[in-house]
Amino acid sequence: MKVRFEERFTIKLVQSRPNEIFVFGDNLRRKGKKIGQAIIRPMPNAFGVPTKREPARYDAAYFSDQDDEIKAVEQALRDLYKLSRKYTLVFPLGGLGTGLAEMEKRSPKAWRRMNQILEEHFGVINGVVSRAAEPSLQP
Repeated sequence: MKVRFEERFTIKLVQSRPNEIFVFGDNLRRKGKKIGQAIIRPMPNAFGVPTKREPARYDAAYFSDQDDEIKAVEQALRDLYKLSRKYTLVFPLGGLGTGLAEMEKRSPKAWRRMNQILEEHFGVINGVVSRAAEPSLQP
């Protein structure tokens, strides 16, 4: 599996690498004002991992360790794993669920589960500065 990291995603960057999958933090509704990592959502090689319920800032918009949220994260990462067999994955250097989603604070169980899967199956240490678990995983 090939994994890379980019500090900032732009539409131009994603368009220039059609054979790579760019992974970003998304919400369950797959909608929003296109701020943060989600600006790449409309691109065919962008892949959103749910880290929030809705693209808003009221309490119910955030994950809160509900079963459906954890299952949504697990399913998204299963789907991403299938893509990883064919494509290089590009993760945000700033991590998934670290920004607007505030996952570690608002949904610690889902945060731990997501990070466990990312490390065990993708070799990614997720956090404010993400990195490969083993340097050899980066192309």
